[in-house]
Amino acid sequence: MHILDAREGAIPLERSARSDARGRIAIVHPSVGLPYRVEATFPGDALHAGSRVARDFDPRLAGLLLHLELPAAGRFDLDQREHRIQIEAFSSAGGEGLQVELLNELEDRLGIVRLDAEGRGSLTLEAERLGQPGAGRLVARSEADALRASARTEIPIVRFRATSLELSLDDEAPSGSGSILVRGALADSRGALPGMPIGLYDGAEHRRTLLTGADGRFEAEIRPNEPGSGAQLQARFASGDPGRLSSESRVLRVIDRASSPNRWIAFTAPVLMTLLLLWLLSRRIAARGGGPEERESRPGIEAGARRLRRAALHDIGGRILDDRDGEPIGGAMVTISGGSGPAARVPVSADGRFSISQTQDGRALLRVQASGYAPAEIEVQTPHRGEWSEIVVRLESHRARVMELFRGVVSRLIVSPSLWTRRTNREIVAGIPEAERPAGLEPLVERVDRACYDHPAPTGSAVQEIEAEARALEARPKPQAPQR
Repeated sequence: MHILDAREGAIPLERSARSDARGRIAIVHPSVGLPYRVEATFPGDALHAGSRVARDFDPRLAGLLLHLELPAAGRFDLDQREHRIQIEAFSSAGGEGLQVELLNELEDRLGIVRLDAEGRGSLTLEAERLGQPGAGRLVARSEADALRASARTEIPIVRFRATSLELSLDDEAPSGSGSILVRGALADSRGALPGMPIGLYDGAEHRRTLLTGADGRFEAEIRPNEPGSGAQLQARFASGDPGRLSSESRVLRVIDRASSPNRWIAFTAPVLMTLLLLWLLSRRIAARGGGPEERESRPGIEAGARRLRRAALHDIGGRILDDRDGEPIGGAMVTISGGSGPAARVPVSADGRFSISQTQDGRALLRVQASGYAPAEIEVQTPHRGEWSEIVVRLESHRARVMELFRGVVSRLIVSPSLWTRRTNREIVAGIPEAERPAGLEPLVERVDRACYDHPAPTGSAVQEIEAEARALEARPKPQAPQR
């Protein structure tokens, strides 16, 4: 606390105190009979945000304390039409006739209350006036008058809305396909909720996590663990926002009614598809003239095959792909610079292709950038013999990188890698015995889930911060379970 004496030239006093079990603090300050100002500052800690409040005191006036009584301990349901707030004043000069102004955390006026003979009053507010969902504050303040000093009271609040989650079977699912197609939607009383993570469960097993689209809808294809076994599907929304409640859909009990003559298809189709893929792969290798087995896909830039005996080509082109699923990345940007001419920038088409023609002779730096992905670059030279005309660029998404870092930390703490296919990140962390759970793992999983499922995708700097946290946790020795 800083106590600022109103006298000219007075030296500010600074005092510190620790709050008691009820969260109260007390500072003793000798009165000088003149107005002074107190500024109380809490710097924050691991669980609470910092805060600062100031108040003017005039020993010549009666002290005043304002008390706010809020419904539901300060949790305001915005789907409820109205909320009543009660205000009470405590002062040796009484509170009758006192005018109290009610504000939000942005200092927007919500209303004015004039207190009765007992120093009490109330204000009924429409939910619309309270503000948007999320954490906030209510402020009650009154100006000094002839008898009483000014006063100000702030109370943290949470404004929230309930969510509804729907899940239904897709009637257009092909009969006997062995897969279950589901559709769903997430919304609140104001409409669709886009970009929200939805977990799909088959009983207690986590099967997939996906994001809602711009219309709040989602769809997914789920294959039962065993052909003909059916499923008990449920969608779950675990909110990380205090202003939006979590929700679950009803459970869909799906029974596989495929007839016996058709069941053999569910068993033989994967085998036939595997054989077909192996045949196509062998044809591809043969078309390249044999040679060593193709290496596993990983991020980077791979040159194509040389087609000419001498360097004569000046065009540079190729495809931009996601290194995990091989899908094309449209909307990326390719830049080539450092040659004898000016830098050239070309956008990537929706199918992931790009082409730069008539490049200048010499060495140049080719750089590929895409939103949500780590950039890649390589040195090229023109003219060339065809190797830079069919480049394959594989970019690693920031979300994939974050998940890889997180799994590197957690894998050494869990009993089986199969948990990754059956549980969410938070469920896996919660299942680690507390004695073996390193400090800092819970905040890390919160950041990882937001990076992987929130919209928009994380930035490169956010990935670097998560990587620093993950490396710090990996460097710590694994906690040992207590001896019995």
